[in-house]
Amino acid sequence: MKKIINNRKFLLISLFVCFSLFLCTFIFKESDYFWHIKAGEYMTNKGILTKDIFSYSAFGKYWMSHEWLFEVIIYNLKRLFGNYNMIIYILISIGIIYYYLYKYNKDKMYKNLLFTLIWIILSSIFIFYIQCRPHFCSYIMLSISMYLIYSLIKDEKSNKIYFMPILTILWSNLHGGSSNLGYLLCFFVLVVGLFNFKYNKIEAKRLSIIQIKKLLLVGIISIFCTSINPHGFKMTIYPYTNMLDNTMISSISEWAPTNINKITHTIFYIRNNYIIYINIL
Repeated sequence: MKKIINNRKFLLISLFVCFSLFLCTFIFKESDYFWHIKAGEYMTNKGILTKDIFSYSAFGKYWMSHEWLFEVIIYNLKRLFGNYNMIIYILISIGIIYYYLYKYNKDKMYKNLLFTLIWIILSSIFIFYIQCRPHFCSYIMLSISMYLIYSLIKDEKSNKIYFMPILTILWSNLHGGSSNLGYLLCFFVLVVGLFNFKYNKIEAKRLSIIQIKKLLLVGIISIFCTSINPHGFKMTIYPYTNMLDNTMISSISEWAPTNINKITHTIFYIRNNYIIYINIL
C-alpha cells in the first residue's frame, strides 16, 4: 500500500512540475512588465515611488505604488538571472500555489488520479494569463489564505489562522490592489458559518463560537494590517477606490469577465462544468 501511495505521489508531483514548465513556455510580455522593471530599478536605488516620474502629462502627480515590493523583487531577479527572471518568478509562484493545492487535497487526488489529470489539462486556460506581473502574488496569497481558513474549519483548535495578519501585511506590499481579499474571506466564511443547512449535496455546517471569534478577531486585525506599507491607510481603501477607474476596468485583462463566445474562454466553462458534474454525481 505504501508503495502505491508513493507511486501516486511521484505521479502527482511530476504532473505539477511538467505542467508548470509547460506554462512557462507561454509567458507573455506586456508593457506593464517594463514599468515594473523600471520602477523596481528606481526604488532599489532611490526609495519608494510616491510620485509619477516617468510620464510627461502626469509628472509629479501622486502615484500609488501598491506593488512596490513585487517590483523591487522582479528587478533584482533580473539583475541575477537576466531575462530568465520571468521563468524563475513564474516557476516559484506556480510551485507555491500547487504546493498548497496538493497539501490540502492530496488524499482526494490520490483516490482520483484521472480527475486530477483532466483538471490539470483543462487548467491550461492559464497560458493566456502567464505574465511577469504581480497578480500571481495574489494567487499565492489567496491560496495560503484559504489554507489557513480551512485549517480552522477542520479543527477549531488550529491557530494557523493567526498568520493571516502577517500574510495581509505582505500582501498589501506585494499587490496592494487585492490585499482586502484576506479579511473579506474571513468575514465571508464567518457569515456563512452562522447557518446550518443541507440541500442535496450542498451543505453548510454552523461554526463553533471559538471559530467565529477567531475569524472575527483575525478579520478586524487584518483590516488594520493593510495599512502597514509606505502609503499607510490609503492602501486600505485603494482596492475599492481603484474599482471606480473605468480605464483600468476596461483595459486590464484579468478584470474582464469571461465570455463564452471567445474560444480562449471556452475551456474555462468546460473545466467548471466538468467539476460541477463530477460533484453532483
